[in-house]
Amino acid sequence: MSGNEISIHLKKIGCRLGGLSSSETKTPKQWIDIEDTLLAAANEIPHDPRLFGVLLTWFEVHGDYVLFEKLAKKIKTLSDDSPARIWLNAIYIHAAHKGQHQCKRWIWRSEKPIYLYPKDVADSAIKIKGAISYFKEMNYFFPEGSIRIRESDVFSREELLKQNRQYRNRYLYGACWRADIITAIEFGMSSPMEISKCIGCSYEPAHRILSEYRLAKKSVA
Repeated sequence: MSGNEISIHLKKIGCRLGGLSSSETKTPKQWIDIEDTLLAAANEIPHDPRLFGVLLTWFEVHGDYVLFEKLAKKIKTLSDDSPARIWLNAIYIHAAHKGQHQCKRWIWRSEKPIYLYPKDVADSAIKIKGAISYFKEMNYFFPEGSIRIRESDVFSREELLKQNRQYRNRYLYGACWRADIITAIEFGMSSPMEISKCIGCSYEPAHRILSEYRLAKKSVA
């Protein structure tokens, strides 16, 4: 995914990013997955550090509606030194510090020191201001005051509910496979195999929930 595509997808999951024209953000109806977008954006953080603060803010507002099991399956396919793995872990560390307890089971301590900015620059700032303690414990070194958390950088829940069907269904059903399967059906996917391939679940729940959905729709009709 290119940098411009990542920006468009981030906008679709509720991040306010400048530099995008209205025509660029008006994409046709398509599946823009929350977890795929988070992975792609985390992978880009070494090249665009501002994304770190944006993603931390997004998690503070919307982290309750992340499907962590789904994200874990995707992370498992990455190499140990993948930027997406390293920076999603940092996001989880921050989210856990902020009281999102579901993140705690997924965090790990880095074997090597991690810096958001060049080491010499960060070390100089840390000597003056100190390091953010809860990150330092996990071997991530960020100077105090160096990370911007600003809620205005992301949509409110109410705004995102209006824009993103996947998010809205998770709000209704909880952050679970059922919510994403129903979203896939509402996007026009009509076979368990297609649904399973798109969202990353196994065939059985896709088949079962599709059958349940069709029966419920039929009974209402």
